[in-house]
Amino acid sequence: MVQEPILYPGEALRTLRDGFPRRVLVVRGRLRRSSRAYRSGYYHSLLGEEGEGLTLLAPPALDARLPREDGQLVTVRGYLDFTLSEGRIQPLLQMTELIATEAAPAPDPRLPLYEGLARKERKDVPTLLRRALLSGERPRLLFLYPREGIVDHDVERALGAARAAFQIEERRVGFAPATLVGELEQADLKGYAAIAVVRGGGSGLSALDHPALVEAALALRTPLIAAIGHAKDSTLLAAAADWRVETPSLLGAALKELAAATPPPARPFPVWELWLYRLLALGAALWLLWRWLGSTTLTNP
Repeated sequence: MVQEPILYPGEALRTLRDGFPRRVLVVRGRLRRSSRAYRSGYYHSLLGEEGEGLTLLAPPALDARLPREDGQLVTVRGYLDFTLSEGRIQPLLQMTELIATEAAPAPDPRLPLYEGLARKERKDVPTLLRRALLSGERPRLLFLYPREGIVDHDVERALGAARAAFQIEERRVGFAPATLVGELEQADLKGYAAIAVVRGGGSGLSALDHPALVEAALALRTPLIAAIGHAKDSTLLAAAADWRVETPSLLGAALKELAAATPPPARPFPVWELWLYRLLALGAALWLLWRWLGSTTLTNP
């Protein structure tokens, strides 16, 4: 039974502010065996993280009982001491007893995905579409809908006549992760202004958390729009999108608002009208000249 307070490596280091008494401590921390070395009758390992770690000195008999893998959580009893190395004080814990070991938790397989989501530089899709509309273009959009369902009706009803401002292509596809990955990769090569994955709520949304699908979304060069489920629904595919719209109907409303806020492009001036105005101006100038010459002749017979 452990009677002493159990300290983490950083807490043990902070006890050194009162000096280096040779005292017994119970310390709990992650064991790093990659730096293990044998010197002066002890195996040296690191207990804790860099910056707040203690060098653990274990005699061979106790070292044999320590876990072999990095990252294992151990609780040990030992004497807090120090040594001088290259003019620096190095705290040491001379191990006298191994109290407990605990396996390191398995890493979350989704951790690389979360890191990719955090690193992604998202494109400002509304601004890109607005610029295209202002330049007189009709942005090409691809809407990927499930094979079944009427979610497209919600989008169309909200979009209304503003659909004419865009070139919208629709594809009904399977929403199995492998199928959707293939559709996204093919669409990425076709020069769309944006690709929208549009789906209603209900069961099956967990398929949109598949790692392969999220990785494909993160790798897209074409801006990705996600309008999936209801406002309360959350998927990793939506998190990977450049523009997440809470529901399909709100996507239609957002595009309608973009089209309405964009003034129509100025009508190009036809060349024939320009020449007509020039001829009229020339005719008016000639008529004025003729009037002036006529009045001069009358006044000077």
